[in-house]
Amino acid sequence: MALLFSPFHTSKPKQFNYRPVYYDAGKERLEKMKKEAESAGRNPSCAGLQRGFLKEQRERSRHKTALDKISTIRFLLILLVLVLLLYLIAPELFTAMLKNQ
Repeated sequence: MALLFSPFHTSKPKQFNYRPVYYDAGKERLEKMKKEAESAGRNPSCAGLQRGFLKEQRERSRHKTALDKISTIRFLLILLVLVLLLYLIAPELFTAMLKNQ
């Protein structure tokens, strides 16, 4: 008869086998275009395939610059609101700054 509890026997820790899965949409699109080129009998490293990939890169960079512009406008708007609030709270501060100039 085996004992259920033993002070001298410790069990091994359970192992955790997790392998993360990364998804790269651009890489999948490129592989899909290569497979389509191979099935059509063309060279998968042809200029058309590279042009399509470069076009996607340009579109992504344009989107990023548009986001940068939006973020700059948002920053300037917040700064303007803060300056106006400061003027409403302490107008004598601004009048003192103008008199010193």
